[in-house]
Amino acid sequence: MQKSIVLALALCAAAAPLLAQEAEPAADAEKPTEPVVIQLPAPDKTGGKPLMQALDARKSTRAFSEKEISMETLSSLLWAGFGVNRDDGRRTAPTARNTQDITIYLLTAKGAFMYDAKANTLVTISKDDARDAAAPQAWAKKAPLMLYFVQPTAGNELFGAMHAGSIYQNISLFNASEGLGDVVVGTMNRDAVAKALGLNETQRIVVGQIVGWPQ
Repeated sequence: MQKSIVLALALCAAAAPLLAQEAEPAADAEKPTEPVVIQLPAPDKTGGKPLMQALDARKSTRAFSEKEISMETLSSLLWAGFGVNRDDGRRTAPTARNTQDITIYLLTAKGAFMYDAKANTLVTISKDDARDAAAPQAWAKKAPLMLYFVQPTAGNELFGAMHAGSIYQNISLFNASEGLGDVVVGTMNRDAVAKALGLNETQRIVVGQIVGWPQ
């Protein structure tokens, strides 16, 4: 009897390392990865043309060069569109009841991104260039920047259209001031855009804006 107990204890001791090894997760197990966040330079709030000159220069552009837009210019463009301009978190474009229900998404040659206005950052969604699939217009595919204004489907559609309009007008005036060109587009491959931006059924694309240096 005593020998049986000793033998059982020995077997348990031998099995313990194996059981412990099985309980440990595999060293190469995949871990969830955090999205890459790109800090934008501080926007330049002092430059640009006077308002009346920018209004005089504003127009739609449908011929773009492939020249990239610098991060400095991109930061100022996004801030002009819908950045935070007050300590209480309010923005450069008005929204009804201060809902701030529009999020700006970007497609570039380097991937898809979401603009986080409060942090002044770009949140990486994908590193794939989806511009060709997103735009049915041949002239749009060459533009270095495609912007999409996205609203929650639970939001008021009329308000969403109003808010997106205010934002893209801000961007148009910034572009006119900086020598950039742009055009607002409602025609797009919406399923391809939604897939590229990682959108789900709770989000809708209100409108897009193609931006670049005029050819």
